Amino acid sequence: MARIALISNEHPNEAVASALAPRIAEELKRRGHEVRLRKIPFKQTMWGEIMKEKREVHSIRIFALGVKGSFANRLSKEFEEKGFMVYRLHNAPVEVSGKDPFMPQDALDYGYAVELPAVYREHRNPVLRETAERLLQQATAEELAKRNRFVPDSRDVRFNEFVKPFEGMAAQQRKQLSDYLLKTAHILSSKKAGLMDEGMVKKTADLIERHLRRLGL
Repeated sequence: MARIALISNEHPNEAVASALAPRIAEELKRRGHEVRLRKIPFKQTMWGEIMKEKREVHSIRIFALGVKGSFANRLSKEFEEKGFMVYRLHNAPVEVSGKDPFMPQDALDYGYAVELPAVYREHRNPVLRETAERLLQQATAEELAKRNRFVPDSRDVRFNEFVKPFEGMAAQQRKQLSDYLLKTAHILSSKKAGLMDEGMVKKTADLIERHLRRLGL
């Protein structure tokens, strides 16, 4: 049997994954696997890191993609070094259809992402909402241009020439971030949609076992 580490709460607005994590861990244990479960404390999540460090221009990338020095990556690396297969549990918004969980083909820096479907609603947490709105304000053509090439001072006649190519990219990024950052995986709605029942727990455990077999473990 395999040694498995499950990590949840990497993104605090993915509450459905965090709620399912202990049940998935118990199901895998029942099947004979050695399982460790870790829920990342809020202060060490991407949200917490952004607010603590008050990062500005790079905050969007830190949240959306993570950084090699993030707590989740460090924790995943520690588990891998101890011989565990690491699965990082996340949520993805889906239509209310009971869709099976899915896993991207590409591994993360450390471990694999398991995306569990959830019904998303706008969240009311004022701290998370304020942070999300600050991140959205940073998704401007000017800031994207600054991160990709030299941009002259805004008073320079060449300023618009440098920034204009990034306008479409910025608009797309704001749309994607808005769809995600201003919403949360809603537990009650997800339960009503059948996305947190015993069947989903077993499907996720099946998914992990299939992945282990593909890797020859």
